[in-house]
Amino acid sequence: METRVRFTIVGAFALAAIVGAFLFAFWIHGSGGLANTRALRVEFEGSATGLRPGSAVLFNGVRIGEVTRISFDPARADLVDADLAVDPSAPLRADARVGVEAQGLLGTTVVAIYGVSVQAPLLTGTSVLHAGASTPLMEQARAALADIQGVVADNRAPLKDIMKNLDTFSQALGRNSAKLDGIVAGLEKYLGQGPKPPPPQFMALRAPSDFPAYSAMNTQVSVADVVAPVAFQTQKIMSRTGPDSPLTLGEAQWSDATPKLIQLTLVEAFENTRLGRSVGLPSDSGGADFQLMIELRRFEIDLGARQAVAELSARLVGKDGRAAATKLFRATSDCAAGDGEAAAAGLSRAFAEVAKQVVEWTAAEAK
Repeated sequence: METRVRFTIVGAFALAAIVGAFLFAFWIHGSGGLANTRALRVEFEGSATGLRPGSAVLFNGVRIGEVTRISFDPARADLVDADLAVDPSAPLRADARVGVEAQGLLGTTVVAIYGVSVQAPLLTGTSVLHAGASTPLMEQARAALADIQGVVADNRAPLKDIMKNLDTFSQALGRNSAKLDGIVAGLEKYLGQGPKPPPPQFMALRAPSDFPAYSAMNTQVSVADVVAPVAFQTQKIMSRTGPDSPLTLGEAQWSDATPKLIQLTLVEAFENTRLGRSVGLPSDSGGADFQLMIELRRFEIDLGARQAVAELSARLVGKDGRAAATKLFRATSDCAAGDGEAAAAGLSRAFAEVAKQVVEWTAAEAK
């Protein structure tokens, strides 16, 4: 019994909620729509294309109501009657102009009312406005399309030229797509947005160590700063396609500028012969008996001959500034790579041979 009572209470509550929802919706509709309106009739001469019940009514662009019914006058076949429900506070006057308009190019059709003057009397009660004959919307669209076709026809030749130019331009873009990709990549790199370049490779120049035993020298020799052409004043590994071809800079780098690196490596070679006490840098030897003057001639990869070339001129200069001995040293090593570790290894082998010759010559001449 108690269960039936509970079901009855729940059902009554649900029914009351449904009824309340309908009443609330009806109240909302009445308060926000047609509850406080007045009737207005518009007689359209000719077409009222697109107009239907529910279409908006605008007064000077502001919505004031909607169309409630569309009917026909039995006495006149050229009239279309539209009953409107509008805001009673809208200042509609007897000289108001009425028409059918579309909101936007593909928008809905509305009844547009425009006020003309403030001298005309206000409409009261259920008034009737007359809308003169208007051009149907489809005819307006056809007229606009005809105007566009006329413009196209009048400019047919220039339009053809434009299309030809666009086709030529697109073909040129297709042919140069690789160059465009390079330009875009260059711009990205310039702006710091492209792929980051790999870190530079720093290569070491190896000094020879397999020397025969030399007797100690009774003189002091200082290895002067190496003189080199401007092209070799760099850390980059150099290469060329032939002896007379232009030099090309690689990406790999020596651990120091080439002339300084050769000077330090020569001193290291002397140290590997146990002659280090007799040979050093100008800042180490003080008043040396001889200066070993080195002029770099070639230190590069000859890609045409597929070999690394090291060539330098050496002079032993005494304290009086006179050359005690001079000699040209040259060595090569097989090498087919113009850059990177392989090129550095090839130049190290060639320089090791030259360094051995310079050490042996110096030990013999600077006694």
